[in-house]
Amino acid sequence: MDISLCKDDELNSRKNIFLKTFPHDIRPIIEPNKIIGNKFIPSKDSIFISDPNVKGRLKVRIISAQNLMIEDVCTQSSDPYIKLKSSSVESFQATKVINRNLNPIWDETVFIDIENVNDEILIFDVYDHDLVGSDDLLGFVGINLSLLPYDLEIETIENLSYAKHGTIKISLTAMNFGLTNLPQNYKKDYINWRNGLKGLQKNDFTQKLKEGPYNGKITHQDFKIYNGHIKRKETKGDVALKIVSYPVLLPIIAFSDINK
Repeated sequence: MDISLCKDDELNSRKNIFLKTFPHDIRPIIEPNKIIGNKFIPSKDSIFISDPNVKGRLKVRIISAQNLMIEDVCTQSSDPYIKLKSSSVESFQATKVINRNLNPIWDETVFIDIENVNDEILIFDVYDHDLVGSDDLLGFVGINLSLLPYDLEIETIENLSYAKHGTIKISLTAMNFGLTNLPQNYKKDYINWRNGLKGLQKNDFTQKLKEGPYNGKITHQDFKIYNGHIKRKETKGDVALKIVSYPVLLPIIAFSDINK
């Protein structure tokens, strides 16, 4: 159920109205959450609250990462940092760069405003900083904001997509929107579901994938939703990287062009 309200006091009042309607000993039992395949389905008794006249306020704490990929062969390490982006949030660097560390600890907090809290996917892009050329992608994670509980901090460990290995630890708090009237174990169920989601590799999209958990959602222009999964679009940087990856072919191509 989706309820849109306009005033903070009215918002908080509606948040608890269900429970206040019944004496403690005769409150109806709230239906449990469900996990079907890779989809998390909140209790059918849950209520999503947001204010259509105010952007959703989201507190994002980026805590750490573990077992990131090595992008710098010389140092056998990486220089990681994280960018945030969504369909209504321009890409920006949300953490500092930590040099030569595959297990960085940032513990940095940012606040962002989201236009469509019920539809948007927030992207966490993990990069390796390079002094020369484009920064290398170490993986990414997408979060469905409509599943966040109202004004309750949720900390998860997320498996990175487009990475052979690596995780990030984050916490999110939907400060003026989110789900209410939830079963007591909602937080635990949600965390277990998120922690168990596997990251996808680029090659996975060449095969037939079961429907993912993000159908009907919208995200940043660098990505698209493909059968319910978040797929990264190929950028100019990716094309350039392919050319650099095969330098041996360049003299052969140049020589063949001369003889045409």
